Amino acid sequence: MEAIKDLIFRFLKVDKLIDHALGYVDDRVKLIKLEIREDVIKTLSSASIYALILFLGLSFLLFLSFGLALYLNQYYTESYPGFLIVSGIYLVLFLILLIFRKPLEIKIRNRINKI
Repeated sequence: MEAIKDLIFRFLKVDKLIDHALGYVDDRVKLIKLEIREDVIKTLSSASIYALILFLGLSFLLFLSFGLALYLNQYYTESYPGFLIVSGIYLVLFLILLIFRKPLEIKIRNRINKI
């Protein structure tokens, strides 16, 4: 029975067609793996650059805040008003972001979709 099936497959050249189809599927899977790998590498490299930019920006903001607070302390000749003023500035910025978070979220989402 198996011999007859092999003979029919060879006669109709289905065995080559099956081999080509399997080769095509195998190559397609390899291509998809390579594309996924490329996308992951691209995403990780972008994320690492953004993390470095975020770290440097936050470091700059931290030292600028301390510098401004110490300068204001010197201006008021006390050791605390500068820090309170800088904290108040951050509180106002926080409240503004809290109030306008939905429109900002939509703008950020749209910008990410464009990228």
